[in-house]
Amino acid sequence: MSRGFTKDKTLSSIFNIEMVKEKTAEEIKQIWQQYFAAKDTVYAVIPEEKFDLMWNRAQSCPTFLCALPRREGYEFFVGQWTGTELHFTALINIQTRGDAAASQLILYHYPELKEEKGIVLMTAEMDSTFLNVAEAQCIASQVQLFYATDRKEIYGWAQLLAIVHINNSTRG
Repeated sequence: MSRGFTKDKTLSSIFNIEMVKEKTAEEIKQIWQQYFAAKDTVYAVIPEEKFDLMWNRAQSCPTFLCALPRREGYEFFVGQWTGTELHFTALINIQTRGDAAASQLILYHYPELKEEKGIVLMTAEMDSTFLNVAEAQCIASQVQLFYATDRKEIYGWAQLLAIVHINNSTRG
């Protein structure tokens, strides 16, 4: 993992769960949004149904390939689910460094409030030498598009891209 990322980041390390136990999901959403609005990061409040869909798809397709628009074209990033964390690294780093390639973006999903409040909180950490917030948001939006959409044909593209990536990376 890259320097600067929080190891074993928990919801309680950034959010007082006890303080919000009596709050509604909508109130918690507002608190989460207010807290992160002034921070230079990506964050979201995900409805339980969407997270469950994402989670089920992540179990069957834990590797995700997405394209990030750049001035010179596109840069490909590989996402790998590790528990409820989604780690992204530029494909070129994986090709050149292999398993030693460091994460450049981590999306942290916190399901601690899912059962009781019906929401999952999400935030991110990124290596600002590689990505800015808008670029990280673009990647997070692609995760939502491919993993949380109700349209199976869109998720099918994510599966296909992951298969192509795996096949190409094992060739040599």
